[in-house]
Amino acid sequence: MGISTFNKEILKCSKVLLDTSAIIYFLNDTPPYQDVLKQLFTLIEDGAIEAVISLITEIELLVGPMKRENEQQLEGVKLFLNEFPNLTVASVSRDIGFQAARIRATTGLKLPDALIIATGIVYNCDTCIGNDLSWKKCKKLSFICLDDLV
Repeated sequence: MGISTFNKEILKCSKVLLDTSAIIYFLNDTPPYQDVLKQLFTLIEDGAIEAVISLITEIELLVGPMKRENEQQLEGVKLFLNEFPNLTVASVSRDIGFQAARIRATTGLKLPDALIIATGIVYNCDTCIGNDLSWKKCKKLSFICLDDLV
């Protein structure tokens, strides 16, 4: 799937689940993903698409700046999480926990990954976007791999 196919596919979506990698690449303007992610986040910002992230993703985003004791980067991540339009940070609920258990039982994915994917299922996301190919094991939610776009 290239960028033009991605653009056609993503416009069919009303809500997407974002994995931690997609947000890190966006916030850090990471090559070669920056062009496709700028397009995606513009669509989210404009309200053409809603985005959902798991509380697990929020935690993962905060760990790096905290570990490096980089207050400026930490504030940037917090600003993104609190202020980016059309972005929902979903808490882990019992429904999400149940779905995560089922995902782990059927795919063997690690618990954090299962919780993130389960969030997308419970929140009725059309697809998830990230860079972990192991997520393709879960057939309950489609997956767009960023490496396939660049």
